[in-house]
Amino acid sequence: MKTTVLAAVVAACLGSSVGLAGPALADGPVFNGTFLYTSDDGATNTWVVTPCGRACAHVLSDTGNVDVDAHLVDGQWTFSYVHPTGWDCEDGTDAPATRRVVVDATTLQGTVSQGPDSVCGEVNVIGEPYGFTLNQIG
Repeated sequence: MKTTVLAAVVAACLGSSVGLAGPALADGPVFNGTFLYTSDDGATNTWVVTPCGRACAHVLSDTGNVDVDAHLVDGQWTFSYVHPTGWDCEDGTDAPATRRVVVDATTLQGTVSQGPDSVCGEVNVIGEPYGFTLNQIG
């Protein structure tokens, strides 16, 4: 009798703890697949995005300029990279540019900002930010 009562109490406790458990923590929106990147000026390339851990997605562009991990922060995927020819100098040469990318995890609308960099003989050069859209194609 004691064994039956004890088993019933244990089963009731286990059942209530499972029923009262909260939802598991989510890692946020999934950023995974092949995307067509289109900047506001119409330039396009393809991004292949793969998971790399909790709130992490690896972004690889078909141009090879972007090969970096993005991290989900406050509903936005963020990353930085150095574009090898991102600055057009007044003398006609190109210089590397630090680019910071932010992508809204829900809308897939993004912004790229450049700098500050010390390039083209100047210090703390900052470029105009520009927008882009990602459309999943695979």
